[in-house]
Amino acid sequence: VYAGKKEIAKNVKAGTITNYAILAPGRVTITVDATGTRKALASLTANLQAAGQHSVYLADTGSGFKAKLLKDQAAPSPIGEFSVRFLQAADATGPVDVYYLRSGESVADATPVVKGLAPGQNSGYGNVPDGSYRLVVTQAGSTEPVFTGSRVTYEGGQVRTVLIGDEPAVHPEPVHVVVGDDWD
Repeated sequence: VYAGKKEIAKNVKAGTITNYAILAPGRVTITVDATGTRKALASLTANLQAAGQHSVYLADTGSGFKAKLLKDQAAPSPIGEFSVRFLQAADATGPVDVYYLRSGESVADATPVVKGLAPGQNSGYGNVPDGSYRLVVTQAGSTEPVFTGSRVTYEGGQVRTVLIGDEPAVHPEPVHVVVGDDWD
């Protein structure tokens, strides 16, 4: 991944989240190239703002790659809550519903934090009360999980990005999740 001529990430595999790169504010063209080449798979031009945090979200649309610049939440979540956004890259699964389940809670008894998130979409940030949760992803409208995570405790102030993917050549399970720490 390049910002202008500066390489900002190298050998990025499908279904990963990289560390932030420090870039000067201003207009920049970001290109995502096939590893070891300067053949652009996708590109975008953006105006980066001082003291801002951004992520490049690369999605395979089935007819090629599409890069989107996302503005990241660069401040802690409200006290007593954590902020989270979801990037849906599980093409084979189709739209998904996402749940944070407390101990003893089931999908059938819960309300999704995100509903009907289609492949290539970004949910934007939402706030969830802090606590201990198990992340569960289902196909939209279903109560049958396609992903169930381990129990994780979230604290107020934390901000997370959750990438939902389904790269069968890389991960054996039908859907996998990668969580990025935007703010601790």
